[in-house]
Amino acid sequence: MTQRPSSLSRLAFLVIPATLLTGCFEQPPPPPRVSTAVTVQTTRSDDVAQTVRIAGAMEARSSTSLGFRVGGRVVARAVDVGDRVRAGQELARLDPQILDADAASAQAGLAAAEAQIRQASADFERQETLLARGFTTRRDHEAALEALRRAQASREALRAQLSMARDQAAQTILVAPADGVISDRQIEVGQVLAAAQTAFTLVSEGPMDAVFDAPEEALRMALMGASVKISLLDDPSATADGRIRQVAPGVDAKGAVQVKVGVEKPLPAMKPGAPVVGEMKLEPHPFIILPSTALYSDGGSPAVWIAAGDSTVSLRRVEVERYETGRFAIRGGIAPGERVVTAGGQFLRSGQKVEIMSGGGS
Repeated sequence: MTQRPSSLSRLAFLVIPATLLTGCFEQPPPPPRVSTAVTVQTTRSDDVAQTVRIAGAMEARSSTSLGFRVGGRVVARAVDVGDRVRAGQELARLDPQILDADAASAQAGLAAAEAQIRQASADFERQETLLARGFTTRRDHEAALEALRRAQASREALRAQLSMARDQAAQTILVAPADGVISDRQIEVGQVLAAAQTAFTLVSEGPMDAVFDAPEEALRMALMGASVKISLLDDPSATADGRIRQVAPGVDAKGAVQVKVGVEKPLPAMKPGAPVVGEMKLEPHPFIILPSTALYSDGGSPAVWIAAGDSTVSLRRVEVERYETGRFAIRGGIAPGERVVTAGGQFLRSGQKVEIMSGGGS
C-alpha cells in the first residue's frame, strides 16, 4: 500500500520554491545620486563706453520746390537729378506760343485804346472851345469829358493786361533762384503742367545734415550737441565732424528715432542723398558683462541660470544691452554680487541643487 505524503510535507515542498523565486527577483540598491557640477561667475558692474554706428544719408538743411507760375507744355529740360546749378541758370522751358499770342492781343488792344483817347481828347478840346464861346451846352461838354475819362481808364486797364501777359510769357522759362543741387525731377519733355506744379526740388548749398533712424535704446545716453563722426559708406576714409542738433520727440512704428546731425565742413562727395555712417561714443554706463556661454533662452527671451546661496539654481530673464564676440552686456534683471552659471547650464532644471566647481571671479 502506497503511503501518501502528509500535509506538512506538501507545505514544505511549496515554501522552498517560493523562497528561491524571491531571491531571483530581488532589486539591487539604487546607485548613489550624483550632483551636477557647474562653473559660476560672480557678477559685477563695470562702466563701459559704448560706440554706436548707424547708417543714414546726407540731407540739405533747406530745400525749395520749383515750378512754373503758368501752365503749359514742356518743350525743353536742361538739368537732371544730381546736377549742380547756379542762380539764374535755365532749368526748363514751356511752349510760349499761347502766351505770346495773349501778349500780342493785349498790345493790339492797348494801341486801339490809345487811338480812342486821341479821339476823345480832340472831342473834349473842341467842346472846351465851343463852351467858352457859348456855341455848345454844358451837357455836351460834360459828355465829352466823361468819354475821355472812360478812354483813359480803358487804356490803363489794357496796359496792366499787357504787362501781365508779358510777365506770363517770360514765365515760360524756369530758372534757378539760387546756387544748389537738383535733388528731384518730376517733369518730362512733352508733359503738360498746371500752374505752380512742382517741376524740380532744389537743395541750396550751405549747411548739411546727416539724418539717421536710430534705435531708441542707442539714444538713451546721447546728449544734444554730442560729437558724431560722419563717414561715407563707400569710402570710410572720407570723414567729417558733426554734432547732434535735433532729435525727434517721438518713436516711429519700428521703434526708431530720427536724429539730425549737423555736419561741419562736409566733403564735396557728401551730396544730398549720399549714404553715410555715423559713429557716436556714448557716455560710460554701468553694465554687467558675461561670457556667451552663460546665455540661455526662457520662452524665447534671453535668460541666465542663477545659483543661490544654497547652490539651488533658477532660470531668470535678463535685459541684454548688446551682443559682442564671445560676450554680452546686461542692463537689467540681475544685480552685482549674484552668481551666474557660465558652464554646465544645459543639464539644469529649476530648483535643482548643483555642485559649484568655481566662482567668485569675473
